[in-house]
Amino acid sequence: MSDSFQGARWIAWWLWLLLLPAVVHAAEAERWPVRYLPMGEARALVKSALSPTGSVVALESLHLLVVRDDADHRKRARALLAQYDRPPNQYRVTVEIIEAMESDDEALQAAARLPGGWLRLEGQSEAIDYSGTRQWSLLLLAGREGMVTTGEVQPFRRRIRRWLAGYGLLRRESVDLVALTSGFFVRLQPGGDNQVEVALQPWLARSQPSLPADAKPELLIGLGTATAPAASPSVGSAPLRLNAAPQMEMPKPVRILHAATHLRVTPGRPVELVAARGESQRFGRTLLGASDTSGNGALHIRLLVERVDGE
Repeated sequence: MSDSFQGARWIAWWLWLLLLPAVVHAAEAERWPVRYLPMGEARALVKSALSPTGSVVALESLHLLVVRDDADHRKRARALLAQYDRPPNQYRVTVEIIEAMESDDEALQAAARLPGGWLRLEGQSEAIDYSGTRQWSLLLLAGREGMVTTGEVQPFRRRIRRWLAGYGLLRRESVDLVALTSGFFVRLQPGGDNQVEVALQPWLARSQPSLPADAKPELLIGLGTATAPAASPSVGSAPLRLNAAPQMEMPKPVRILHAATHLRVTPGRPVELVAARGESQRFGRTLLGASDTSGNGALHIRLLVERVDGE
């Protein structure tokens, strides 16, 4: 074996020894907890900051990421994850229901139109006669859906009842007065330029569970005890259950999908929406049915979104 070949082997050996710490270092893996982001989003975020040879594995059940790369890329990826894996913003949403009579249709024609048949007013108009108001507040995390319950309504008018029958809330030919609960689903998402994206979706639900057609009456008989003759028969003893009826749950809210809308608002600055046409107008007439004797009133919603400090 020639001296030149032997020298090349020694050079290769020393180079391998010099590079060995870097190779071992690059092969190291770290486990990072994910606290707030969905695991899929966290994995994609970390992957974007790794080298071509780096890897990241998401352990969904443990909310952990196993990251393998060199130290510099791991440092950049960890910093990127820490930047976005933070608690979501928290907001207070105030929904104010306003009963109003429109005395001048032209006052609403100039307003901005929104999806779902809503109009957004830029300011209060002297042509609108406001009567009663009701207000509700809700604390909501960004990206989470909240539910505002605005109270019970009683659908008296025939055209309202026909509309509600289409959603399965009433039977079309029924003359029974069935109370309904109303409200809004609300979802917020931070937007650019100090704006918040608001999604608003009306809902209605029956206020009382309906008895299934095959339900049987339920009778509870207290057996009493011989050791406590003065006690009520149902106290201190297991009741005998006869002809048990099936468990009934409260009806789930029916979303009025065609009346859903979305808009951008500035925190701390109220906006006013008008249910102007289509499903939003029918929903508004249902909410105002008991107090609006003419049937021509319009539902106004004043919406205020505020950031909650400390979140």
